[in-house]
Parts: sequence; structure tokens; C-alpha cells
Amino acid sequence: MGLRHAEIPIDLLKGKRLAGLVFDSRDLRGMAFDNAELYDVVFDRCDLRELSLRGATVHRIKFIECGKGIVLDGSTQVGAEAEVIIVRSPELGAEAYVGDSAKRALNELRADQRHLVAVPEDLAERSVVVIFSGLFKHGLTKRDYPEWQKIENRLRGWLSEFQLSDDAVKRIGRLLLKMAATIRDDGWISRNPNRPRTFVPSSRDEDRISRIIRTGRVQADDRDLRRLIDEYQAAITDAAAERS
Repeated sequence: MGLRHAEIPIDLLKGKRLAGLVFDSRDLRGMAFDNAELYDVVFDRCDLRELSLRGATVHRIKFIECGKGIVLDGSTQVGAEAEVIIVRSPELGAEAYVGDSAKRALNELRADQRHLVAVPEDLAERSVVVIFSGLFKHGLTKRDYPEWQKIENRLRGWLSEFQLSDDAVKRIGRLLLKMAATIRDDGWISRNPNRPRTFVPSSRDEDRISRIIRTGRVQADDRDLRRLIDEYQAAITDAAAERS
């Protein structure tokens, strides 16, 4: 808008339906987005301290190297289909969060610290469930037809939940993205013939994929996938143990 921070009314965007907006390197301290609806709104290297999202409805929102300090409360609406994308640094890449994870990601941008959990011993197997789940919308009953980058971003967002240094996240993230590409190239995931930039479960393995998502496990009779998981789990364990 070409205005200095002091010249922007703090309630200018309050209660508005906002779509396709990009805020680039703006000082938005104290701005009120209360009761607004946000569709494809991007905050790129903005100062968001005390920016209020009280009563706002989040559909799709992206934060690029913005830091923390936003204001939320119980009236902030983050629906099951909502997507929050966070880019913490160019080296770590984009992280995508949906559903309950989207709420958690927004809370991280409010809080002074992130609440991380221990790295599970079966990280590779769990990541396969995340990869396959990324082919479906929240609820796992309808296909999402994602572009491949969206699946990668979901993986990065999921990986950010664990107690790992930034260097370990980068090392393990590269392994998980490579494993996802291998699963795709092995035929588990196919291009959508109606829109080749997007992906769907392969007709060959759709029942097995549904079973993996439903149970959260890869069965022993999925021998090739089981072998791939074991191979990558060993590499992930080594990567997690490396010094930063």
C-alpha cells in the first residue's frame, strides 16, 4: 500500500474476506484481522507481533520467515480443510499443516517455544503413512489430487514435530523426500491422467494403501515396501545421530 506502519488503520482489514493477498516485508504490528476470512493470504518476512486473528477463519495461509507473536484465542477458526504453510528458513523449505496440525502450527507462531516430541524408532514407517495420507483430503475419504510439492511440504511439516536440530531435520528431510520419490517411482503413486501435474494412489495398490493408512502400519506381506522402509530407517538413524 506504500504506507508507513503509523499511517495504516489497525482495523483496516477487520471483518473482511481476504483472498490472494501478499504482504511483503511489511510492519503489521498490532493489526487486527479479527473476524476476517483468509484464503491464500501470504505474509512474507513481515513483523507480525501482536497481529490479531481473534474470530478469524483460516482457510489457507502462508508465513515466510515471519517470526512469532500473533494473537489467537478460542474464537479463531481453523477448519478440517484448512492449510497453514510455514517457511522457517530457505534451507528447511516449506512445511504444510492441515487439520489439527494446522491449529498446532498457528499456536507455534503465537508461543515463545515449540512443543516437540521424541523421535520415534519407526520414523520411516510412519512417514510412509504421511506420504499416502497426503493423497487424500482430511478424513481420508476423498482424494486430494495434490501436486508433488504438496506431499513434500506435508512431510516437512510432520517432521518438524520432533526433537531434532535444524541440521538433522535437513538431513532426515532429504532422506524422506528421496524415499517418497522412490515409492512413487515404484508405482505405488500414479499421475492423474486428467491433470498430470497431480497424483493419485495407483489402481494396482489402492487397497493396500488404504490398509496402510487405516492401520498406520506396513504389513510384512508388502515385502518390497517393507524392505525399503528398513533400508531408509537405518539411514535415518545414522543421520539423526550425526553431529550438527
